[in-house]
Amino acid sequence: WDMFGLVLIIWDVFFIPINICFEIDEEGVILFMSWLTLIFWTCDMVFSVNVGYFEQGQLIMDRKKILKQYLKRWFFVDMFVVVPDWLEKVLPSDGESSGLGGLGRI
Repeated sequence: WDMFGLVLIIWDVFFIPINICFEIDEEGVILFMSWLTLIFWTCDMVFSVNVGYFEQGQLIMDRKKILKQYLKRWFFVDMFVVVPDWLEKVLPSDGESSGLGGLGRI
C-alpha cells in the first residue's frame, strides 16, 4: 500500500506542475490517474483510522487512540489534499480555470 502511495506521489510531483502550466485536458490515462489518485487518497484516510501505531515502543491498537492520533497529525493535511480534488470532480467547471485539485496538493 505504501509503495503504491509513493508511486502516486511521484506521479503528482511531475504531473501537477505540468497540468497547472499547460492546462492539459483530462482524457485517457490522465483521467484514469486523476480518479485513481483521488480514490486512493480517500481510501487511505479511512485506512489510516484502522491502522495501529507505535508509541514508546508499544503497539497501540485502541481505535479511540488511533483516531485521536490521526486527527492530531494527518487529518487536516489529508483534508487539504482530498477535499479540493473532490470539489473539482463534483462541482461544475466554468471551463476557464484548471480547477482546485492541483492547487490543494502543492
